[in-house]
Amino acid sequence: MENYPSSWGSSRDEDGGGDGSGVDGEAFRGTSPSGRCRNRDSRPPIWASRWRRLGKVSQKLAEVNERANTLAQKLEQSEEARKKAESDAVQARQEADKAKTDAADVEDLRKDFTMPRLR
Repeated sequence: MENYPSSWGSSRDEDGGGDGSGVDGEAFRGTSPSGRCRNRDSRPPIWASRWRRLGKVSQKLAEVNERANTLAQKLEQSEEARKKAESDAVQARQEADKAKTDAADVEDLRKDFTMPRLR
């Protein structure tokens, strides 16, 4: 009970009964010593507002995590697309080099056939 306000009592067993009730051996029946809580499930107003705030923070955190996962997925997809584009560019360069070599070979052949033969 150290986290509760001092008006709620202490964590010591004041009656010595060992049950932790602190009130002449009777167990805690869901009311605080200050009378702020009526049953076990209700909380004092300060705790209720903190729980609401915690709920909002948890919701925002879930939204942020979802957004981060979406962005990570998009980054992964863009990296895959970049690698594919890089690979395609390398392949296109190789095909262009091969086409240049073939064109040079064709030009050499054409020159060989069009040169006058010396006797």
